[in-house]
Amino acid sequence: MSLDLRTTRPRHPRLAARSRVVRVVPIVVGVACLVVFCLGARAEIPFEREPINYLTASVHDPMALLQAKLQAGKVALGHNDRQGCLRSVLEQLNVPISSQVLVFSKTGFWSPDEYDLVGDE
Repeated sequence: MSLDLRTTRPRHPRLAARSRVVRVVPIVVGVACLVVFCLGARAEIPFEREPINYLTASVHDPMALLQAKLQAGKVALGHNDRQGCLRSVLEQLNVPISSQVLVFSKTGFWSPDEYDLVGDE
């Protein structure tokens, strides 16, 4: 006895419809996600914008402002033999000394006993 699958009807039509939905919905959602992602990831290159001129643009960062004050003679940096002008630069930039960390490792070249650059005296 042979069964022809094309002519047989499922015993439960609702289950057959549900199984089709379960197979089709993830495919449709996946394709929709790919379309949305591709549209969002499209790069727009701003050809009409003016280029960023890094060499000629004026800088306004704290180090550049300190450099301008030094060149104008408005600020003088202190210097000592052990730390150079490090403390003075940190004070001028309003950087707390406690934020400065020097990391040493077992395989590193420097030993922590040799260099205590910012430590309290």
